[in-house]
Amino acid sequence: MEQAAAQGITMPLIASDTWDSNVILGAAKGKNVQIYVSTFYAEGGDPDFEKGFKEWINADSTNLANNGGNDIVAAVSALGYDAYMVALEAIKAAGSTDGTAIRDALYGVNYDGVTGSITFDQTTGDANKDMAYIKKAADGAFEFVKTQSVEG
Repeated sequence: MEQAAAQGITMPLIASDTWDSNVILGAAKGKNVQIYVSTFYAEGGDPDFEKGFKEWINADSTNLANNGGNDIVAAVSALGYDAYMVALEAIKAAGSTDGTAIRDALYGVNYDGVTGSITFDQTTGDANKDMAYIKKAADGAFEFVKTQSVEG
C-alpha cells in the first residue's frame, strides 16, 4: 500500500480472499489507494453467526488484539467456522473418528453454512463454491459492492 500510494497508482488493486483482513485495512487506511477483494463472506450475511463471533472477540482482550483490535468478521474466520462445522458433519456421517472413514464421508456432506452451501467435488475433493462477494476497502472497513456468481 505504501509503495502504491507513494507512486500515485490510480488503478484499483484487485486481490483474493487472503486480503480480506484487518492487516490490509490498516495498511490502506489514510492512503489514496483503491482495493477490491473477491472473498467468501461479507458482514451482514449471517446475523446470528456475527453476533456470536463478535461477543467472543470482545469478551477477551487477546482475542480482540489477535483480530486486529476490532471485531470485524474476516471471511477466513467465517470460512474457518464452516470448515469446522463441515468436519463435524463428516464425523457424524462416518459414525467414527477414523480418518479414512471421515474423509470418505466428507464427499457426501452437503452443508449450508454462513459462507453458503458447501459440497465437494467427487473427483478432486475440492469444495464446490459458485459465488463470491466483492468488497472494497474504505476508511478502515470493507464495504460490500456485489456478489458475483460463476455464471456472471
